[in-house]
Amino acid sequence: MSELKLMKINTKGNDSEESEVLPAKDAENDIAMGVHASIENGYNSDKNLIKFSQKVLSDIARDKEISQGVFFIAEKNDGKPFLRYLSGYAHQLPESGNEIIEFGEGFPGQVAKDSKLVIINDIPEGYMSIESGLGKGSPVSLILFPVKHNDTVLAVIELASFHRFTQEDEKFFEQLTPSIAEQIILHINKS
Repeated sequence: MSELKLMKINTKGNDSEESEVLPAKDAENDIAMGVHASIENGYNSDKNLIKFSQKVLSDIARDKEISQGVFFIAEKNDGKPFLRYLSGYAHQLPESGNEIIEFGEGFPGQVAKDSKLVIINDIPEGYMSIESGLGKGSPVSLILFPVKHNDTVLAVIELASFHRFTQEDEKFFEQLTPSIAEQIILHINKS
């Protein structure tokens, strides 16, 4: 039986990884900076990748009005990349218990394969359901984005919301992914 392993990333010798924090220019940047700081500071207290991913989803949900989210981590089996369900926000594993998605399979797998963010608006009624103690409803919009380091997909995050995702949201998540990638690499290299 083959062994499942997280992808190891070599971060040595790349001076361009340092980033400069610039002053926030508007409310969106303030939110991005807050989530960014929370992610960077959260690593010290989060001893494992599952807790880290749960913290990322919770922070994003709080600041961006996300109703549901899933964090998939990229792994390899016999050299073949796939995504594994790592954690969810207001989401449970499907009844099938299928937590493995091959690159190119479904929306998360396609985002991993193409390494590009996708926004899906006007989701059909009944496609998926977001539940609370007061009721349930279908989201209006989905956004899926890869978390990359040096063109290698480390994870895919899928988020659902009752509001439409915009180009500003797209920019927000693109700004956030380098911080998430850095923390994933730290977790992988420590394990």
